[in-house]
Amino acid sequence: LGSLTGSGLSPDAYPSILESREVRLGVVRDTFAFPDAERPMTYVDYVNRDPGLFGLLLDYTIRLPRTISDLPASDSPRPAGRDSTGAPIYPTEEEDRALKIIADKGASSVDTESGLMSIQVTAGGPVLAADLAESFLDQLRQRVREIRTKKVKENLAFVEGRFAEAQDELETAE
Repeated sequence: LGSLTGSGLSPDAYPSILESREVRLGVVRDTFAFPDAERPMTYVDYVNRDPGLFGLLLDYTIRLPRTISDLPASDSPRPAGRDSTGAPIYPTEEEDRALKIIADKGASSVDTESGLMSIQVTAGGPVLAADLAESFLDQLRQRVREIRTKKVKENLAFVEGRFAEAQDELETAE
């Protein structure tokens, strides 16, 4: 986490940022080499690929209770953040399904004494787990950078406002 520590965010904020929909959406849109796939693909494509006959059989027998519990509670999608114009970003149905699945694949914790953050990822192989962890870390860095930029812009706007007020007061005093 070395490059993230100077952001003005407390160490406790990083796990929340890591588990945010913005970060997870970036991860599911990233490309990985899955052990049981013929070619590299995005996590969204991997999760939503054709399961084949064996996969269908599993979905309607062993996985049926989980499949039923994964059904969405409401039809209204939740935004996964905002774009550069401030408009909400809504994931597609396929991305939303991948977001739900990836949420169970990773965990994070912060050692309060040292301020070090640990990221654990469970996946179908050590290489895939490492790639997913690296993607989570890259997306975390990007999101922290966005937060820092937003804070700097807000501070700049405040300082410019105060400067304009001070300039007006000076002109009035003169």
